Amino acid sequence: SSDVCSSDLYLGTIWVQQRFEPVAVPFSERASEVLLGASRLAAAEILRRRTGTSLVSASTQLVELLTGRANPDLVAGRLGLDPGWRTQVVGFGGPAEAEAAVRELHHDQLRGIVSVYASAYHRAALVALDDQRVYAVLPDVRAGVGPDDPAMRAWVGDAVAVARERTGVQWHGGISAPVPGLAQLPSARAEVDRVLDAVARSRLP
Repeated sequence: SSDVCSSDLYLGTIWVQQRFEPVAVPFSERASEVLLGASRLAAAEILRRRTGTSLVSASTQLVELLTGRANPDLVAGRLGLDPGWRTQVVGFGGPAEAEAAVRELHHDQLRGIVSVYASAYHRAALVALDDQRVYAVLPDVRAGVGPDDPAMRAWVGDAVAVARERTGVQWHGGISAPVPGLAQLPSARAEVDRVLDAVARSRLP
């Protein structure tokens, strides 16, 4: 189990049940980290409901930051961010699916998985879906952390593996170099998109 807290405020408890029938299925090595991410997401959602803040609105504002359509200073205040924070973007994409309903379902599943793993890695991670890709924005990244950071690559790899298993879609991830502030998020997203585009081209028949 994991307590759901915001600072010193207790909000509840998440319980996870292990399956034993028809066969015992052990938890993965990183199960505790995933549970931590889930508890952080639950805490954020509970607080949003209490304060009347819309999760959809937060996601929309994050997309506006990633596309450069919003004033970083204004949106940063709404999302509780500092415009000058060193920030990193991680993107996830996969092959296009023809059926809209299936595509929407798979992207929603991907977003949920990425949200859990990103929150386990970084408490303040924000996740949004835009243009058939899911993006995780990691604000206030500590100095020395870059695309080759082992912990970063580990959670991205785990998220991709779980998403592939759950959806049957061959998702891929891309990690940007950190940028010095929120105003540079569009360039970080563009870097991630170039990586994902290159992977997509390499897999064309």
